[in-house]
Amino acid sequence: MELFGNGIGQVDLVLTASASNSLVHATRKYAPGILIINGQSSPVEVRLKGSSTFQGINRNPNLTVRFGSGQESSSTNKPKKLHLNNNFNDDSGLRYFLASRVFRTLGVPCPQVGLVRLTIGGRKAGIYSVVEGVDKQFLKKWFGDSKGNLYQWQKVDFQEVPEQNSGTDQTLNDLKKARQAIHDGTSKRFGDAFDVKAACRYLAAEILVGNWDGYLWNCNNYRAYCQPGGLFYFVAHGLDNSFPEERPWSLTMTVRGSVGRTLLTNAQYRPIFLQTIRESAKIAKENRQLLEKDIRSVANLVLQETSQYPEEKRRTVTNAVQILINSLRDRFEFVDAAFAAPPQPGAVVFDGLSAKWRERADTNGVALNESNRLKVVARSRLPVSARATVFLPPGKYQFEGALHAVSIKNYDDDRYGAMLRISGEPTRKHVFGTNITESVTFPFNIVGTQLKPHHLPNAEEIELVCGVEGAVGEAWFDLSTVKVRTR
Repeated sequence: MELFGNGIGQVDLVLTASASNSLVHATRKYAPGILIINGQSSPVEVRLKGSSTFQGINRNPNLTVRFGSGQESSSTNKPKKLHLNNNFNDDSGLRYFLASRVFRTLGVPCPQVGLVRLTIGGRKAGIYSVVEGVDKQFLKKWFGDSKGNLYQWQKVDFQEVPEQNSGTDQTLNDLKKARQAIHDGTSKRFGDAFDVKAACRYLAAEILVGNWDGYLWNCNNYRAYCQPGGLFYFVAHGLDNSFPEERPWSLTMTVRGSVGRTLLTNAQYRPIFLQTIRESAKIAKENRQLLEKDIRSVANLVLQETSQYPEEKRRTVTNAVQILINSLRDRFEFVDAAFAAPPQPGAVVFDGLSAKWRERADTNGVALNESNRLKVVARSRLPVSARATVFLPPGKYQFEGALHAVSIKNYDDDRYGAMLRISGEPTRKHVFGTNITESVTFPFNIVGTQLKPHHLPNAEEIELVCGVEGAVGEAWFDLSTVKVRTR
């Protein structure tokens, strides 16, 4: 089985007592060990890594492993270097895996990522992400050469002094050129130092996966490679905070990375940047089903591994996995809406027939999607509804649809009955009575935020509601008429 495939591999790290003791007292220095990957053993050197996710060797440490001289292989099962991440901040254990698939789907230089069961000295450490090392083998694969300089930054911008991961040129002349280009801000100088289209694709990928702890928003967890005498390219790194759970999402955080700021404020590059984001969102949406198939396949294996966990832990993992799968679909739609060209007045931006409605069935009533209609039955005066989500940029909209009251009793109070509205807004029109059909409209505005030059466009998550409130009875909603249009 491939180390970076859709399965869960087995990795065992064997350390002598002396090596373990060395890693206790000198965590960043390499110590000798034996790494057994799916039954094949190799001599390695290992050290601890991480900052906020750091744990000692006797707990669940993050590890960097490099293979001993003569042990390198072109096989994906035995790269020259790899990293073992404890997924400390990720209950699903799948964010890094999924984000790397998205980056690579978009053609952005990114290490391969897989999942493994890790033991350290026979002790079970749990499910880890195994990440391909960014070494000469990696650079040749993506750039056709490995003689340039590879830099890595943590919590500082591109213009600060980085850690140099590889390359023999210690003068930093390539960095000086890039920094001057950023400071100058002109199209020619910037284009002489960076592959503009590649930089746009990298930042678009960060936006699509919501990597808030990456370069664009936090100047953290990123690498850049400069080809000899050539241009700089970003290389993905540290994607474990992608696909954040917080809802609603927002893109209104200030763009901190100087490369992103230049692309947003330069009159020539801003249209290229925004168009690249649109193109990337389209590619991501086109590949969503394949990505979801991969993540579901691995998620099922992860959930099987939790069978021996305490019940509370199992529920936590199961919930985190489901949130991640939902985020895969919704995040792409959210970004696509935020960067889409403004629709013409009257354009349909939501179609009830093709929407995914969240149904309801409990003691208060039922809301079911039956063929081309929503059927809502209220057994008590408590609200009963079906709901769907749409992501919309600032603008003027109208939610509309045909409602049929089969038999709605509102107790002679026209404040109650069958209705449609958006969540968080009061109902403006109720339909009640027996065998009554009416077309209902619900105009609404999304004002948005006055964005500064170093902010991205934004969308809002709007929840659409079709239901019955404060009344008893049955209503139908003709989904062929349920739409959101621009005004």
